[in-house]
Amino acid sequence: MHAMWLGVSALFATAVASAATVDTADAELSDPYRYTRSVRLAELGRLQALGKTQGAKGLLGQAGFYRVRGELERSSKAAQKCLQAVATEPADSVKGVEYLCSATLAGNLLLQGDIAGWATQMLQVRTLLERDIRPLLKRQVGDIHLAGISEPHFERFTAWPRNALAVPAPASDVSVPLQMNNELPTLALKVRTATGEREVRVHLDSGAAHSRIGRTLAAELGLALTEGFMVADGKPGQLYALAAPADLEIGGLPVRGVSFAVLGQDDLPRIGLDVLRALGRVRINKDALVIQATATPVPCTRRMATLSTLWGDAYDVRYPIRAGKQNVLVKVDTGFNGAFQARGTLPAAPPASAIRRKNVITTAGSEDIQYVEATTPVMIGEEVLNLPVDIGLAPGPDPLFNPDWRVGFAATQRYSLYMDVAGTYGCPVAIAAAPPLLPPKPAAAPPAGG
Repeated sequence: MHAMWLGVSALFATAVASAATVDTADAELSDPYRYTRSVRLAELGRLQALGKTQGAKGLLGQAGFYRVRGELERSSKAAQKCLQAVATEPADSVKGVEYLCSATLAGNLLLQGDIAGWATQMLQVRTLLERDIRPLLKRQVGDIHLAGISEPHFERFTAWPRNALAVPAPASDVSVPLQMNNELPTLALKVRTATGEREVRVHLDSGAAHSRIGRTLAAELGLALTEGFMVADGKPGQLYALAAPADLEIGGLPVRGVSFAVLGQDDLPRIGLDVLRALGRVRINKDALVIQATATPVPCTRRMATLSTLWGDAYDVRYPIRAGKQNVLVKVDTGFNGAFQARGTLPAAPPASAIRRKNVITTAGSEDIQYVEATTPVMIGEEVLNLPVDIGLAPGPDPLFNPDWRVGFAATQRYSLYMDVAGTYGCPVAIAAAPPLLPPKPAAAPPAGG
């Protein structure tokens, strides 16, 4: 390898070894137990330690621990026990715990598709914020505005049908063809509404928490919109509407009751983690979304990490991968056209001659970035290899870590991206190299008399 690339890779190795969370001024990440931050950033060790304490705070830690592991039923049981325990403990010893447990329970309900349960619980979270948290914080840091709690119209969604009902596993694997559109994968599905049936091509976006369409397409499909669902991307003043439920057919399989989030007029239509959860065990290949049958072997048994706000309005799943001497969490984002990418601030500037530019394409738009090419030793499953990584020289949108990793659709040239969102397992599965098109040339015969 050229000395310049060795230098860049060493610089990146230093960045990985010193990886840290990103400083944020967002009040939603601050509480005296560091609980909200630990759930958002998948700090399992801290949550596990909190979970070993007695009483309501211990149950709070358990609720967060299981949320990060994606075990939402166990998380909800711990959160419900926490709410019961709070009532039996001295108020001064459990300040804010009821609010945190209530918000965790709400988020679990949303991630599982129970929109009515989430909205009902969020009304209680709002009450607890006003009663317990706001007066406490006002004395310490002044007034706060948590848009995700204060701005949505939860009362409009307390009777909403369950979103994206689980699909029974097919008898044999179902392969749904993918086509590229502006370097991103799309698939064709059927949408059935009260006004009829229509085939629509949508993006396959594992980096999106919620399936989305634009207002124009919603109107064409005859889907009524209910405004005020949830804050979009954590931005105050921008709220998704929720479209009336529609039934989808993907590869002949019915996904019933999908409620698309709607924001802009012509936003790219996409299916996100809510629909992928309903589909069960899937593999995203370079040319197909494969929905696996029950009898199809599970390619890996390592849990993905669930990173989310407490009440679930921001949510992604990540592969835990060993990079050098560190474990990193890699966001699974097929709404990104690259392969493996890490963006952040390096500990020192790379050589100017190593810096490249490229246009990065996502379902949110395109962006010109500066980056350098590097390799880092990683362990994926049982495979140890030097992985090529694009190192972005500036943080991406809404970073959680420095550097913040993601794997996009281009990685399917070498890996099949396995995901079981409901079961919480996932990993990149190496694709066997294709056999050569031509047989190898026969070895030359030794010279006569040799």
